[in-house]
Parts: sequence; C-alpha cells; structure tokens
Amino acid sequence: MDTKDKIIAGLIQKVDLLTKHVDQLEDEIAYYKRRLARYEHPKNSSNSSIPPSKDENRPAKNQSLRQKSGRKPGGQSGHKGETLEMTATPDHVIEHAPDYCQACGRLLSDQPYQLESIRQVVDLPDIKAIWTEHRQYSRRCTCGHKTVAAFPAEVSSPVQYGPGIEALISYFHGRQYIPYARMQEMFRDSFGIKISQGSIDNIIKRFARKGGKVYERIRQEILSSRVVGSDETGLRINGQKHWVWTW
Repeated sequence: MDTKDKIIAGLIQKVDLLTKHVDQLEDEIAYYKRRLARYEHPKNSSNSSIPPSKDENRPAKNQSLRQKSGRKPGGQSGHKGETLEMTATPDHVIEHAPDYCQACGRLLSDQPYQLESIRQVVDLPDIKAIWTEHRQYSRRCTCGHKTVAAFPAEVSSPVQYGPGIEALISYFHGRQYIPYARMQEMFRDSFGIKISQGSIDNIIKRFARKGGKVYERIRQEILSSRVVGSDETGLRINGQKHWVWTW
C-alpha cells in the first residue's frame, strides 16, 4: 500500500470514530432532554397514578417554622435529669454473706460479718386479678324474725369490676388515648382479666358521670372569669385542608 492509500485509510478510520462519537453525543442529548422534560412537567403522586413509594418528584414536606436556637440537640447543660436513685425504705432486704474463705476454704459461719456495699433493684410485682367474695349471712332472733346483712353499697351486682379497674380504664382512655380493642387486649394478656368493649364503654361513661360535679364547677369558674382560651389546628379531609377549633 502506497502513502496515498495509507492516508485515505487513516481518514476513513477517523471518520468512523467521529461518527461513533456523534452518535454517543446524540444519545446523551436525548437522555438529558427526557430528564429536563420531567422538571418542566413533573409527574408526582399527587397529579398522577405514581405511587408515593416510587415518586421521585414527590413535593417536599412543609418546612418547620421554628427558629434555630443555637443549642445542641438533647438535654441542655444544667438540666435536671431523672436519674434512678436508691430508696431509704426498701420493701425487701436480702443479705448475702460468704459461707467459706476463698483463700483457704475454712468455714466462716461462726465469724461476724460487716456490710461492704448495697445494690437495689426496683421492679413491679406480678400483676394479677384479686377476686374478693362478699358473703351475705342472716341471723334469726329469738322472736322468730330473720335479719339479713346488707351488702356494701358499692357492691351492687353478683359479679362486677372494682374501683381500681374502673380508674385504670378511665386513665388509659382519657389520658393515654388507648382504643377499646387494645385496652381489651391489654387486660387479657397483662392482667388475665376478660372484659368486653361494651363493659369498657360503660365504665368510662359511669366514671365520667362521677366527675360531673367537678366538670360543672370548672365550667362555672371559666364563665365567671370571662376568659376563654382558643386554638386551631390543621386537619386534612379527603386531601383538603380544614381547620379544627378548640375552645
């Protein structure tokens, strides 16, 4: 092959390389055009059928309006913590004294012992239902009349739940916001007590009636003060934002 043919062959090879490079650039341009189109008309889970878990264009969450305090996260310096402390009046005391010498093996049962240190463990006892049976007896007088003892006023049914259970159910509902079904499960699994959701509802209503006089006194205090606090909070219903007012 002469010099001219070599030059032509080299030019053809360069043209092939340039053609491949142009094709690669066109593919990249098409790729970036597709990406730009997503930002010009982005589809997300709110305007299309894209599920939220696969939504790359999911709108950002609302930013917090709280201002930065400049403090580090967590407990602040000088803040009083809730350290577990020993009690001066333990319910049970278990003494541990050595029975033999670890050096020579001699028995130490006849030797006096002295206190070295104390450790305490706080725990809850086994929670189980306590059944109290009320037995009603009668006595007959020499005049022939039979007198039957009265049950306590608070024992009004053949079988009923005690005031401790009623107070705990009302606390779980009113303060801890535990649903009826979960409360029923808790009493069954933790306390071994079977209770229906209907009974839970009756207990809460009965407990509320007991506090009626206190509620009314609080209401009268608020009315006489002529000051009522109010607040509002956002609530979404069927995808739309609504407002709930609390007085």
